[in-house]
Amino acid sequence: MKKRIGISIYPSKTGVKETIDYIKLAHKYGVRRVFANLLEINNTGKGIEKLGALKQTLTFANKMGMEVIVDVSPTVYKSLGLEYTEYNFFKKVGATGIRLDEDFNGEVESELSKNITVELNASSGTTTMTKTIEKGGIAKNLIACHNFYPMEYTGLGIKNFINLSSEYKKMGTKVASFITLPRNQEGVVGPWDVNDGIPTLEIHRGKTLSEQVRHYMAMDIVDDIIFSEQGVTEEQFKVVQDLLFNSNFVLNKKSYEKLKVSKNQLNKYVETSIGKNPTLIFEIEDMQKLTKVEKAILFNFPHNNRQDVNEYFIRSTYSRIIFKEEIIKPKKNDKEFFEPGDIVILNEKYNRYKGELHIITKRIPYTGKRNYVGKISLFDHNLLEFARPGRGFKIIKKGEKNVR
Repeated sequence: MKKRIGISIYPSKTGVKETIDYIKLAHKYGVRRVFANLLEINNTGKGIEKLGALKQTLTFANKMGMEVIVDVSPTVYKSLGLEYTEYNFFKKVGATGIRLDEDFNGEVESELSKNITVELNASSGTTTMTKTIEKGGIAKNLIACHNFYPMEYTGLGIKNFINLSSEYKKMGTKVASFITLPRNQEGVVGPWDVNDGIPTLEIHRGKTLSEQVRHYMAMDIVDDIIFSEQGVTEEQFKVVQDLLFNSNFVLNKKSYEKLKVSKNQLNKYVETSIGKNPTLIFEIEDMQKLTKVEKAILFNFPHNNRQDVNEYFIRSTYSRIIFKEEIIKPKKNDKEFFEPGDIVILNEKYNRYKGELHIITKRIPYTGKRNYVGKISLFDHNLLEFARPGRGFKIIKKGEKNVR
């Protein structure tokens, strides 16, 4: 599923110029969606001032071709003297869509959807979506976005998140979700003065951007991934851009120099492999001293899990054909067992299976036929369940495309 990157902006806290510069930077790295909070807007002097700042920045983002969603509530409507079905006001401030902070039982949502994009709260289930459609709402103008959670231990659990998102996907609705920046990062601004991070998923709180994004890629259940705070650095934008848009397998021919590999066979496999466009990406740590062959198998080969999956490991097998003429000697280690997350390459003691790469998912004994080359990071154990039959995957070094 192709994904977009989004940002959240808070111009009343950072200033109009700084926010416009931020939007320019984000656009440079593929950001095509902006989220803004109108919940503090009212008809007081300060409220009107905040609205003016928002209008300048949202209009700019709109002109850059971005989708602009604003978060509103009944309080905002009342404070500004607007009918709940009013939409022109929001279009004039640069919005292309409205996120309704509360449920209007499908009545307001259906009317608004005839004139503007309406974003529903994905974290609250699909009841409002169903009511909206039943009352004449325009399905193509309805999207959904999960909440973000500034308070520790309040974020969604994985199972609930997948269930909620899946229900929207079954209805053909696009779904968005949030990622968070490090708590101690300077220059970061959010909606409230709480410094616990602002993720959708509780498991993402305190995790690296690489971990959060790769987890969303593995689940493959949301269309848009949005930074919940303003203050993403250029390097961080690049990390996310690389993971989402530049992770396709590219053959590094130098790593195959002096190896006994059929170049024609290799090129043919790369062209047809499911693994050349991986959305399941693991980070390796505790990496051992590797031979040239092991490096080529580990980092420069398009892997995919076999269709006939087993309970004990993710199994990439085509490497045994490409590297069948190579010598892969057994390596001793002190392990009595291979544990879940261990990455192994089969050595010559396994004869015709030599060269296969496995990621262990269930403890198996060490027999001397598998060389331990490293293990996936602890967080990446959460990705193992998404290695469905036939799915392509990729292994990168710990810290690669990874900014805290």
